[in-house]
Amino acid sequence: MGTVALIDVDPQLGVELSDDQRGLARRALIAATSEVPAGPWEEPPAGYGPGNAYGVLVVDGFMLRTVTIGERTTAQLFGPGDIMQPWPTEDLPSPVSVEVTWTVVSPAILARLDDRLISLTARWPSVLRRLAWRASSVAGRVSLQVAIARVPRLEERLLLLFWGLAERWGSMTRAGMLLPIGLTHESIAALTAASRPPVSGALSHLSRDGLLCRAPDGWLLTRAGEERLKTALDRPDETLQEVRAAA
Repeated sequence: MGTVALIDVDPQLGVELSDDQRGLARRALIAATSEVPAGPWEEPPAGYGPGNAYGVLVVDGFMLRTVTIGERTTAQLFGPGDIMQPWPTEDLPSPVSVEVTWTVVSPAILARLDDRLISLTARWPSVLRRLAWRASSVAGRVSLQVAIARVPRLEERLLLLFWGLAERWGSMTRAGMLLPIGLTHESIAALTAASRPPVSGALSHLSRDGLLCRAPDGWLLTRAGEERLKTALDRPDETLQEVRAAA
């Protein structure tokens, strides 16, 4: 276990501070960190440690939370800048069997936002406000994901998924938007509320048409794929309009 200065690993938290205040916050807001290797991961049953009700900030890496009800599975991806909070087991419907599992997609570093640290941020309300916004924005992305899952055509649904992920964690290259995450077909199926065989077929078609391709560092949404997506969003389709509104 190590430590990090929150303002160093996530400079956006301090953008509203003056240079002097940023320096003070940098020295004061030190968080304990833990490194999580790739593979299955079990969320601590008591949250992320004593006095740590706020959760953890993902400093590096990507983690996938999968929720299964019966034979239906969906998932949510967490990456740098996201705040992960303990799963509220008391909110689960008692008559229904719900399974929640975690997979570390790429080795992750988690910074604990414990009570001590949160109390210190009260000296800099803008930092506290940005942390609260980060926590609530995770729920907002769920709304976007639900809207995407309602798009009937699976190929367009996949393009929308990768567009949303690349907008947050990708980078622009000459060939298109590169998403540096090695998502498996099974994970992509869970993220789009689909089953794996159709997803594998749709990904094959998108790759063949040069729209969405595997890359050494993850996935590439090509410029042609972006144009295809723009064309789809311009159509007067109700579900696509919902995606536009949610974004």
